[in-house]
Amino acid sequence: MDGPVVAPFAPIGRYAGHWGVDFSVASGVDVHAPAAGTVVFAGSVAGRLSVSIDHGRGMISTVSYVSEVLAGREDRVSRGTVIARSGLAHGLRAVHLSLRIEGVYVDPWLLLACRGGDIPDALHLIPVPSP
Repeated sequence: MDGPVVAPFAPIGRYAGHWGVDFSVASGVDVHAPAAGTVVFAGSVAGRLSVSIDHGRGMISTVSYVSEVLAGREDRVSRGTVIARSGLAHGLRAVHLSLRIEGVYVDPWLLLACRGGDIPDALHLIPVPSP
């Protein structure tokens, strides 16, 4: 999403437990796959719509709080493929993006700031947290 960050990654501190980044965006806007991969989940979690993509190399991204899911489980998507439409995140018009590497949540902003290529290609730029 191109909107500004309205809630940063915050595993500790005042907003402890926010395991992703929320981007401000009007409701109903196309949400694009952040990188190529295979959709491993597309549906509802606790009444909220989400799409998860396995990018290989142990990386899975999830976009949450969408108003409509447009991708299906096992769909192959390219970076930029429209996978959903934006909705509300924590009561704000926003989309939540989380990223897990080998099951550990990491700040997706670290990889999104590397706009020169696909997210998995930027993996070597950040340390992988140990479990």
